[in-house]
Amino acid sequence: MSFHSYRGLHLGSHSEDKIHHTHTHESTFPFFGEDISALSYISWEREIDDLVHSFHLRHSKYYFLTLCISSFIGHAKEWWDYRQSRVEKERKSPIQNWSELIACMRRTFIPPSFDFGREI
Repeated sequence: MSFHSYRGLHLGSHSEDKIHHTHTHESTFPFFGEDISALSYISWEREIDDLVHSFHLRHSKYYFLTLCISSFIGHAKEWWDYRQSRVEKERKSPIQNWSELIACMRRTFIPPSFDFGREI
């Protein structure tokens, strides 16, 4: 699957290069996707949660969501590209914020049988 320019987010004239350039300035932003186990996802989500407040104070929520998506690598990037192609083809509403993104990712990367109290 090819890497799309975050089409479901309606970035307008922003190019993929600009997003990746912006991302490099946020060196504390963790990547997700080489290991897509439930524990790896939860660890990534917690790291991102720790950054939410400080990023929202300095940047728009939209910018923060874009950074989250640009941190996807490997399997996570492939999942996102596939999901976005479905959004476009089926004309569904794209993910608009961090809460929607984590809800979607939890449905994808955490099995229903996962016991948060026991596993963490």
